[in-house]
Amino acid sequence: MPTLAPGADLRFAARLFRKNPGFSLIAILSMALGIGASSAIFSLVYAVLLDPYPYKNAERIVAMLRQHDAVTGVHYPDQDEVARKQMTRFGGMVSFRVKGGEQQALDICSKTRIFTLAESLGGVESLIEHPGRMTHASAAGSPLEVPSDLVRLSVGIEDPEDLLADLRLALG
Repeated sequence: MPTLAPGADLRFAARLFRKNPGFSLIAILSMALGIGASSAIFSLVYAVLLDPYPYKNAERIVAMLRQHDAVTGVHYPDQDEVARKQMTRFGGMVSFRVKGGEQQALDICSKTRIFTLAESLGGVESLIEHPGRMTHASAAGSPLEVPSDLVRLSVGIEDPEDLLADLRLALG
């Protein structure tokens, strides 16, 4: 296939414009309207589907966990300087450590009724897991081992009061 000289497309477009200016103007106007319509549609899709996580459920749970006596630490990106520069909201993934060690963490996972025990996190429903026994079990005894008292949540879109009550009950 022969290659065109640089600028050949522009010369061809100029020749077409001189031969048929009406058609060329309609083509240019159609492209401009198409680009504008695409931008408008993308803006709508972004506002409806891609805008930052609209639920404050995780933030409310983080606030409760940070105050709870049974919790020794909460891992959530709202305290990270880089995350605060890059994000307006921090999503639904929360990890926390509990007093009482591994057995207490396992008990919390088994006592929740709204949070469902699951290894695959990230759906619209609230999920809970014990990473040391589930997703990170193969790392036990290695430098990559997670703390045995760690519990991980994927906070969903259920009523936040129900989620808070469920965790409070499980934490004791």
